[in-house]
Amino acid sequence: RVASAGVMRWVHRQLAADRDPARERIESQFEILKLDREAMARRYLDARRARRAAKSDSAAARNDADVREFRKLAGEFQQLVVARAVTADNQLEEVLADFWINHFNVFLGKNADRFLMPSYVEETIRPRALARFEDLLIATAESPAMMVYLDNTLSVAKGATSPRLERAERRA
Repeated sequence: RVASAGVMRWVHRQLAADRDPARERIESQFEILKLDREAMARRYLDARRARRAAKSDSAAARNDADVREFRKLAGEFQQLVVARAVTADNQLEEVLADFWINHFNVFLGKNADRFLMPSYVEETIRPRALARFEDLLIATAESPAMMVYLDNTLSVAKGATSPRLERAERRA
């Protein structure tokens, strides 16, 4: 397509594209895109509770339905990235989204980022992949996933009480 249209014409078409029907068709097959942040959090917490309940019996923990479902969703999220990269007509947007996701990286395995990552990618990075850098920078800095990744819950002013310590003191 690039060779037949010419590089600059192809780039202009990519930048002007409002929709990507090929990507939309593939996205409709992914359950994870139908779940908001709260639904993901509930599923994660259910899986965590089930795993803790079965902690003494490791076989039961591995076979628990809630744990399996959450792992399936995590795997689906990885499959979505590949499916978009392969099928999307707007390849420029896909490459830039991948670039910005890597640039403003958060670790999927860290605490709440396990369930915040999909909304971080879908609501924070992807809508701004072709937008102004300033807007993307502010959105990533304010996103819950980045705040968890940067341990902002542990960051307190001198003389203040850490939220974790405060909760622990209330329990005592």
